[in-house]
Amino acid sequence: MTIAIVATGIVYLGTFVFEAIDSINAFVVMLVVMTTPWIVIMIIGYVYRRGFYLSDDLQVFNRGQRGGAYWFRGGLNYRAVGAWVPGAIVGLLFTATTVFTGPFANAAGGIDISLILSALTSAVIYLIALRVWPEDDSIRGSSFSSDKSVDGTRTSSVVERVMPSGPSARPIIYPQEVLIDGE
Repeated sequence: MTIAIVATGIVYLGTFVFEAIDSINAFVVMLVVMTTPWIVIMIIGYVYRRGFYLSDDLQVFNRGQRGGAYWFRGGLNYRAVGAWVPGAIVGLLFTATTVFTGPFANAAGGIDISLILSALTSAVIYLIALRVWPEDDSIRGSSFSSDKSVDGTRTSSVVERVMPSGPSARPIIYPQEVLIDGE
């Protein structure tokens, strides 16, 4: 009962005394505008890597270590950062809240387009960056290169990755030939 009374009092103070609703709304809008480009970059990265991730290498930072497949340069993926920063800036330029209004907030006649523009900006820049500076093939999913075998059937070179356990484990790559024509 005490918690309910305290919670009701805090809600009352925040709503009627300090008018915190506008501040909370502005904070949430800014948070969404800043994280939308990051989420778009993460989704594109997932699709680009075909859903393949080296799970042990994702935990390097949590273990207090450096290195791993996703360390890139100094712990930053400059392709992703180079797409996130412009996306976040574009989103802020088109944002309209009671606390903060960007200079282009009314560009669409009162319609909030900050979320869409920040997502599109990041997506376009990240896709271009991946095309110009592709990531190493070792962090991407299985690669298929179709060729003809000696007997004329089509085969595909599949790279199978096996993840050994342990903190310094690296994937073991076993090339295999897979028959495509079903014979």
